[in-house]
Amino acid sequence: MMTKSDEGQYKIRMPKRLHRMLQREADRRGQTINAEILRRLTESFEPGKTVDVAKDALAQARSKLEQAAAGFQRAQEQALRTHLQKELDENMEWLDRALAERPSDAKLQKMKDAADRTKDWLTKLGTGGDDEGQHQETRRE
Repeated sequence: MMTKSDEGQYKIRMPKRLHRMLQREADRRGQTINAEILRRLTESFEPGKTVDVAKDALAQARSKLEQAAAGFQRAQEQALRTHLQKELDENMEWLDRALAERPSDAKLQKMKDAADRTKDWLTKLGTGGDDEGQHQETRRE
């Protein structure tokens, strides 16, 4: 603990945003804003400590970013899988209706090719390592 003779006072102006950030951190640590400012100033003169704190913060941020990216990729793949499954179902329904009309061989081949392309995409997505979302083939007899 410092005595009055050990203390020096310095009035400082700072942006409100910085003041709020310091207050939040002080509250989180259960100390006064003055103690938080002193802690930060003292640490800034300790060689290496600031670098270590920055490295830790960077590692945490990187981990969170990687988790968010992986979650985004899974969501994007699921959305594409859902879209392609819907397209396949629609193509198969269209094919069933078209077959009932007895189309030409060329038209039949075009319909089959479109359905096969969609099915191939779904199969590729289903083998992307997502065990719970494996594609189940739709077969029309």
